[in-house]
Parts: sequence; C-alpha cells; structure tokens
Amino acid sequence: ESEKEINAPIEKVFERVSDFASFENGLKARGAEVKRQDSLAEPGVGLAWDIKYSFRGSRRQANVVIDEMRSPNKLKSSAVSSGINATVNVRLESLGLNKTKMKIDVNMKSTNLTAKVLLKSLTLAKSGLSSRFDKRVSQFGKRIEASV
Repeated sequence: ESEKEINAPIEKVFERVSDFASFENGLKARGAEVKRQDSLAEPGVGLAWDIKYSFRGSRRQANVVIDEMRSPNKLKSSAVSSGINATVNVRLESLGLNKTKMKIDVNMKSTNLTAKVLLKSLTLAKSGLSSRFDKRVSQFGKRIEASV
C-alpha cells in the first residue's frame, strides 16, 4: 500500500485517477499494445482492456477490467495475466477543500506454479519494489498538483 497527500481537491484527483486515456497512452509509450475490449461511451464499471507487454524479457498479456468506480472516492480494477490475478484499489479521502489523501494498494494471487515462483521472487524483493511503488505514487501526486 502507498499513501500520498495531494494539494488538490478530491474531484480533480479523481478526474486524474480515472483518466484512462492518459494511462493507455503511457502504456503505449512504453511499448505495450493496448486494445479496448468494451463498448462503453463513458468511463465506468465494465471498462476493459487487452494489454500485451514485455516483462523480464518475456512477452505477456493481461486483461484489465474496472470493477468499481465511485466518484470521487474509489476506483477498483482487476487484472489477469500469466497465472496472476491482481486487484488495484484506489481510495481518495478529502482532507479539506484543496487537499486529498490518496491510498493505492495492489494485491496479487497466483493461479499456477510458475506464477507462484514469480510472486515469491517479488516478495523477496519487496522492500525495493515498495520503495519504487511509493516513488511512482508520489510522482503521480506531484503531476496532479502541477496540473491544478
């Protein structure tokens, strides 16, 4: 779990957290292939993507779905990729007119032996991964602040 206080109103933070086009573009810029798998006109529950990407030298594929979207407080997504089921929860809490606390947690479970070994290796590297995750969340918060 990572937590960041952002100097921006909760509505603006939620707007950025749910800016899926921006996330799609970011993935594409890092070499991923991203295809929408739904026919929704507006962002909401049921938005889905098929994502092909490289990880640790192997080409992988993930299906990502928005499971819950409650503006301006919560966004939950799930992903299935190579024997790993993951959920990402984003919770926002207003701390005043121009301050928002953002909490993000990621939970992963393996569905096969290969994925179990991969998750075990990630567990062993947890402190470094947690530090990098916290840094990315902090950078995201700073970009939100800069855009308000």
